[in-house]
Amino acid sequence: MRFFILFILCLFTYSQAAAVEVASSKSELQEMGIEIQLLSSIEGLPSCKIGGAFNADIGKWLRLVRDGEAFAQTCVYEDWNISLTQTSGLSFYQVESSQDGKKLLSLLSDQGTTLHIFHTSGPGLKEHRPLDGKLLFLWEDENGYSYETLVGKNEIHTSSEAIGEHHWTDLRLEEVEYLGLNGKGMALIGYGHLFRTRDGQVLDLMGNCFGGNSNEQCWHWLKSFQNKPLRILWGEFAFGAGGGSTLYEAMPGLAEVAGAAPHYSNNRFGFSLSWLPGNYNVLEADNGDGVTVRDNKGFTMLAYGTYGYMVMGQKMEDVLIELSHGLDVTYRRINDEKSWFVVSGFAGEDIVYIKCFLRNDAACIVRMSYPKHKAEFYAPQVEKVMQSFRFN
Repeated sequence: MRFFILFILCLFTYSQAAAVEVASSKSELQEMGIEIQLLSSIEGLPSCKIGGAFNADIGKWLRLVRDGEAFAQTCVYEDWNISLTQTSGLSFYQVESSQDGKKLLSLLSDQGTTLHIFHTSGPGLKEHRPLDGKLLFLWEDENGYSYETLVGKNEIHTSSEAIGEHHWTDLRLEEVEYLGLNGKGMALIGYGHLFRTRDGQVLDLMGNCFGGNSNEQCWHWLKSFQNKPLRILWGEFAFGAGGGSTLYEAMPGLAEVAGAAPHYSNNRFGFSLSWLPGNYNVLEADNGDGVTVRDNKGFTMLAYGTYGYMVMGQKMEDVLIELSHGLDVTYRRINDEKSWFVVSGFAGEDIVYIKCFLRNDAACIVRMSYPKHKAEFYAPQVEKVMQSFRFN
């Protein structure tokens, strides 16, 4: 009995430890199709600046590019490294850099979010591990204070004996136009900034200056971007009894380069794909098996994974026949070597295009449909999705 309990505890400990995987070096990321760029300046900014408490000149911009489109960036010092950190439901590119005793740790996601864990002259990162489906980072600053930073899908919480607790929740990315200051400010805390979203709404966000910056220095570099496009990350900030809708990060250069180039990565089944910029309704399945994308003009895309075909022992030809049931098939191709097939045809007045990858344990499928009379209009969309659809 004692051995059995110890065995179960060991299994639990292993599963917790294995949930975080630093899986990729720089070269391995490049093999996965991620191009890493280092830029000395962006749109007249001579050095990289990151927002919030880290409103300071850092060094160079590190930018991630996939399929020719930049999707995320952060600042790095002279010595830097990037790796892929994963746990159930979460996946981040972990960027660590240092110079002259200063250390900086940030997380980038496939969706384009940038989360800053710390910027310190102290020891920095001591440990990171999963905790209840999130990532926990334990680190220490130059004054010997210990910090705990807990990262979720759209949230980041930091606590310590030095500052107490502050929380960011409901973080979201927006492609916006910067309108300038709102004319209101709070001494030693920050100014209000105005942004216009793509659908015409105006966001009034506080630009917090925690970290010892004065009002004259807080987000001062945004002035050069007035009436220009920006990508921003903002959310609900809580610090003690204060807080509210607050600017977390501004990412100059990405709005024009990436537009709203959407990308979806599925951690459960290990597939990813992109589609063209535009206005879409995007709905992710509650069970995490995939996503549905509609443009309300006739285009619908389903991308999902399943274990069902493998459990039933079905071969590629069987899966093709099942997925194309009801179609007037006009084209089909099977690639046995790389374990995928495509099939297309007509379903009434719609064109349907399907691609499926099969592996030993799962199948990943993308299915697009759109009206026949819009075939030429949607041809670039089909090409974009097919080129980007990957099963890792």
